Amino acid sequence: MAAVAIADAMTDDSPARPGGGMGGKLASRQVAHIPTGRGCNNSCTFCMERGAGYPFDYTLDDYGDILKRMRRELDVVVFTGGEPTLNPLLPRLVAAARTLDYQTIGLVTNGRALQQATLCDDLLEAGLNAVTVSVHGPSAAVHDGITRRKGAFAQAARGLANLASRRAERDFSFKLNCTLVKGNLHLMAQMRLFADSFGIDHLNFNVPEPRGSADELFDSVVPRYAEVMDQADRSELDFYAPQQSLSRVPPCAGGIEWVQETWHLAHREQVDIYQAAAGKTKGPPCADCAMAAECDGIWERYVQGYGWDDLMAWVDPAERAGQAVRVITGAACNNHCVHCVDGPAAPAPRTTAHPGRQLREGIIRGYRSVELGGGEMLLSDQWPALVQQARNLGYQRVAIETNGRALNLQATVAQLETLGLAGVVVRLNAGDEAIHDAMAQVTGAYRQCVRGMVQLAKRGIPFTVRLRRHRRNVSSIERARQLALQAGAWRFEVVD
Repeated sequence: MAAVAIADAMTDDSPARPGGGMGGKLASRQVAHIPTGRGCNNSCTFCMERGAGYPFDYTLDDYGDILKRMRRELDVVVFTGGEPTLNPLLPRLVAAARTLDYQTIGLVTNGRALQQATLCDDLLEAGLNAVTVSVHGPSAAVHDGITRRKGAFAQAARGLANLASRRAERDFSFKLNCTLVKGNLHLMAQMRLFADSFGIDHLNFNVPEPRGSADELFDSVVPRYAEVMDQADRSELDFYAPQQSLSRVPPCAGGIEWVQETWHLAHREQVDIYQAAAGKTKGPPCADCAMAAECDGIWERYVQGYGWDDLMAWVDPAERAGQAVRVITGAACNNHCVHCVDGPAAPAPRTTAHPGRQLREGIIRGYRSVELGGGEMLLSDQWPALVQQARNLGYQRVAIETNGRALNLQATVAQLETLGLAGVVVRLNAGDEAIHDAMAQVTGAYRQCVRGMVQLAKRGIPFTVRLRRHRRNVSSIERARQLALQAGAWRFEVVD
């Protein structure tokens, strides 16, 4: 019998997420992955199937027996490889699956053979209703370099065009998969544009498993998990939307599969040649990790190449109850405060890490409350997206810190109101206009700040007034407290 892989396709209906507590399982729908042969017309630098030993000499009856056996428990089948379109039996296998009433009949392919219009038609006519095409770059230079086959990109693009042109008459899901290696990691946004040009339903990026060719070429192929996530931030793609996903980055490295619409747990329950934890290991971060019981560990080859430095133990949120993590969103500011600790006037930035990385690390460290600040975050048009990203990751309380000047704009305050923030922290230098403006080194900063507080109070947005103690403002702290309470602040605090 052929080696049939059974994987869980996890659907995020009402998941028990690490963001809301540890443990629990997502509702799952199992999928039968049936390899139709080991052969492939590409030779990808990351290929994990190299040397996997898939049998490829089965008859139609053999495959029929497999499909019947799997249909007793499953209603989703995906034909894989190698490259399944090289098997001349493929259209008949699809037809056999339809006869057995599989609800979803899928194909994972490099798309090259689909440049033949007749093959596209034969497969769709036979009952194929889910197609995933693997393309690893938005250009021939990138894709052909990764697949090590000249002309592979042009053929795959023609295959995609053939599929796209048939969607008006055929109902099938149309997905694109891109494996992220060192040579294409910076091209995520361009891949999104490429996918859009064919009307792709969903674009998935995944990180190679360091097996097969990826093991042999590890140093030139396999990226660090941290760099993958940093590049995902720089791409400005919304990985929490149903149009794209990012998979195979472990949660301890900032992976976000558990908060995406679909959580794909490959090799969780497989038979024959597959084992869940084969090739994986556990190390120092795992000892105290709250997810240790439900995690297989990290690929041993990855640890050999990069060590454990980028990996963090998950902390149970119960240990951080009542605590908030502060995320520095940038240094740009329209004040130039003499006592600045985060903005351009600060002696040195507290962190240069992208706020997306800081948000993910906060979740790993167990925080479920976050304060977004640093410089003046309301100067950036990205702040609403950061608030939404924090919510998507599982932060239950999201607050922002501001010097209050931008709160003069009613549109800004209205946007704050719609986001449903847990609160706003307004930085006040002093309870005296002259002292405040002198410390901010901006004339009029005090009046704008006070008007901003009044705007928040009018809209019922809870806010705290925070004053950083300095030799210049000590004499006006009490006046600042009175001003804050009169303006409608819920709280007044002094920090050193």
